[in-house]
Amino acid sequence: MTPAGGDDRHRLARAASLAAGSALDVLPNPPVGCVLVDGAGKVAGEGFHAAYGGPHAEAVALAAAGAAAKGATAYVTLEPCGGGTGKKTPPCAPALRDAAVAAVVHAAADPSPHAAGSGPALLRAAGIEVRVVPEPGAEALLARWRLSLDDPFPWTVAKWAMTLDGRTADARGGSRWITGDESRARVHALRERVDAVVVGARTALLDDPDLRPRSGTGPGGRVPLRVVVDSALRLPPGGKLASSAREGALLVAAGPRADGGRRKALEAAGAEVGEYPGADGRVDLPALFRDLRARGVRRLLLEGGGELQAAAFRAGLVRQAAVFVAPVLLGGRTAPVPLAGEEGLRLIADPLRLEEMRVGRVGEDLLVEGFVGEAAPSTEHPAPS
Repeated sequence: MTPAGGDDRHRLARAASLAAGSALDVLPNPPVGCVLVDGAGKVAGEGFHAAYGGPHAEAVALAAAGAAAKGATAYVTLEPCGGGTGKKTPPCAPALRDAAVAAVVHAAADPSPHAAGSGPALLRAAGIEVRVVPEPGAEALLARWRLSLDDPFPWTVAKWAMTLDGRTADARGGSRWITGDESRARVHALRERVDAVVVGARTALLDDPDLRPRSGTGPGGRVPLRVVVDSALRLPPGGKLASSAREGALLVAAGPRADGGRRKALEAAGAEVGEYPGADGRVDLPALFRDLRARGVRRLLLEGGGELQAAAFRAGLVRQAAVFVAPVLLGGRTAPVPLAGEEGLRLIADPLRLEEMRVGRVGEDLLVEGFVGEAAPSTEHPAPS
């Protein structure tokens, strides 16, 4: 039964508003909100899915409600999941059942293979009323997620740090550190919420990064896969990446002309070397990203450098961007820029735009985030060598 004084659409609109600000943090998981209302019409608990790999909206709302969840009605923007394999978080329908809610009202069905009505079926089998009440706000919130279900590539977040004048390093190539400590901590938090981190060979050689989050783990307690796009296999076996390959998986994506001796040295260090033959001896980026998706990589952080970022944008692989902007100026005709290469992305008459932008302060820096607008990929997708 609907709680006294309750209104299905009003409650579902509230659930949608809770989740509205989280889409940039959770896709390709659906942004979901949940409101628990007791029999007297009082809100017992609220929650939303706040981060990829984090607790689902229903779990957050149930935790907030505690014992008051018993006999309550759960209003959820998307049908609660019933289970399935490969999920990073526990399914929500069993949690609602175990909390003894009286009813579940959801705004939209879940067409993904692991759901397909399994949650509502489980709830009805337990004697819990389940109703579907469409809510425009919830449907709009789920639009990008629905498109992602058929995406053959991971949901890719392009991240870079730059100065106010658009430089990612000085004219001599120095880039440590453009942004402050708070921004670097935020990058580690981003790494905790992805399945893989990808960099180009030049970035790996110049910065010798580790690429693992400071906490050591990502979604589901697993270390994110580290990927280096390195057509000629220039990555040194003794560097941070290769020497830590036995502690956290490392994939080196090579071109068709990679040296066999270097391959053996990297494999001896524990790295996996995969060949993705592209034009001019380079790595075929769509082939690499398609393979990563097949490996279970759903959310990917692309950390640079500029040639690789630009190639990924041109290939239509990037879904959103996270740009850290430091309040400093460097200048210099030869100083590196975030999206490098001879070829631009678009012309000024039809630029590639960020949509649904979110801008905030991170220490002294700015963080500009947004979804990448529709872009037609080019016919050639070589990665930088």
